[in-house]
Amino acid sequence: MRAGLLYFATLASFVTSIQSLSSKQRRIKKVAIVGAGISGLSVAHSLTNSPSLKEKYECSSSSEFEVSIYDSRLSLDTRAGAGVQLNGGLAVLGWINPKVQSAVLASGLPQVSVQSRTKAWNDKDPFDTLFQRDLLETVIKKGGDVAKKLIDKDNKLLWTAIMRGALQQSLIDTLPDRTRSEIAFGKNLIGIKASPGESGGCLLEFSDGTTTGPFDLVVGCDGIKSACKEYIETGKVSADASKREGASAAIYSGIRIKYAIRDGLDSDEQQENVGLTQYFGDGAYALDGTYGAGDGKPNTRSAFLISLDEDYIGPFRKKKKSTSASAKENSDWTQDVEVTLDTERDAMKEAAATAGITNIDIGPTIDSADRIFSLGVYYHNPLTLFGWSKKVAGSGGAQVVLVGDAAHALPPFLGQGSNQAVQDAYCLATNLYEYNHEIEKLGEESASLKRFLKSYERLRWRPTFDIFLKSIFLGYLETGGPGGFYSKFRDVFFKTMGVVGVAERVLLSAASPKV
Repeated sequence: MRAGLLYFATLASFVTSIQSLSSKQRRIKKVAIVGAGISGLSVAHSLTNSPSLKEKYECSSSSEFEVSIYDSRLSLDTRAGAGVQLNGGLAVLGWINPKVQSAVLASGLPQVSVQSRTKAWNDKDPFDTLFQRDLLETVIKKGGDVAKKLIDKDNKLLWTAIMRGALQQSLIDTLPDRTRSEIAFGKNLIGIKASPGESGGCLLEFSDGTTTGPFDLVVGCDGIKSACKEYIETGKVSADASKREGASAAIYSGIRIKYAIRDGLDSDEQQENVGLTQYFGDGAYALDGTYGAGDGKPNTRSAFLISLDEDYIGPFRKKKKSTSASAKENSDWTQDVEVTLDTERDAMKEAAATAGITNIDIGPTIDSADRIFSLGVYYHNPLTLFGWSKKVAGSGGAQVVLVGDAAHALPPFLGQGSNQAVQDAYCLATNLYEYNHEIEKLGEESASLKRFLKSYERLRWRPTFDIFLKSIFLGYLETGGPGGFYSKFRDVFFKTMGVVGVAERVLLSAASPKV
């Protein structure tokens, strides 16, 4: 009898000790970032290169994050990709580290205006202007929190046009040496599993046969076809990125983009700032502008043509056989989809002419283009039930969490993909710093990594979902519909929204940081 009681007492004590151990949370030390794009590099800066966060959370040198970065690309090609507009993300880079913000500003070109033009309703003018705003004046007029965040201490607008490759290069160049040395290219993630060691953590498996780790946290910054998102939703990773399962599979919008890139020459007259212009047509629209290509480098000219895929109605296929090229993903804008110049110059100009888009700006850019890309616009269904994070089973508490397009792939029609990625990075890092700080001050039993990751998700889900809805709506609206079916309605809509101030509110709401 006594032996039986002793057995059950011992068993109860063992179970209690196991529950106590499992309830403890360890400080995040080793972090793996999957993806070395804008979101991944922003996470790296936020964790290892932010004096303000280190000071706020009393982070000593012994408690700093150790970051490793893995990217499936063979290398960073700065010639790949299109131009981006950086506003709220640029402001947040200043919160992370003013030196990083300064480097990006030096690589970009100050953007001073936006305007939307449409096919003329009469024969007298080449186009009608629907919307035109000076950005600095608009932000000053709005005032309040928007102006505080988007105007710096020198009263300069934090809004720049920069080539994606130049932005990534600036972010790499300003990383601490130790972090920069931990970037590994050619690493295609095929598995995430618990480490068998007593210390716990998780391991990453790659297609080249290597395994790295253990890590306390994996941050998925691997874009639209995210292996980390697939793991969160299914508990596994497909070796072939084109065969992602569940909501991790990207949804094709039925909208296609062609863009022409003309590299600057030393002999070109360099602009001090830029205004970006939209041109609406029947069934398509164009965007033309100049972008900074790096500190001290000639500016780059870009022309975009956005149109509807004739085989689709929205995201739904209407024909059994596609007559268009296989759509490519839009997360990295890689030059894997670069097309033949001679053929595409004529095709791009012909498509613009058919839509009635004026040749004033985009024509010369297309004629002198060094590269032309063709791709489709993809997005994720944001209404996932799985959330943005997941605990790795058997790892002792290691988690996988998503940032940027891996969490909320945004159509590019409000120019917010890169901006929201930077804000995600800063918000996640803030929560991780706070989590570690809580452990150090209050003890392991009081902290919950899951709670901090959910706090990050709740804060960032709402603004990104709002931008997603507005972006997908604008993407379809701005084309004017098949054959220009609702072009006149679009023109009246944009003109009216500009007059009553709705267009300004949408623009500034998206641009203002929300972290």
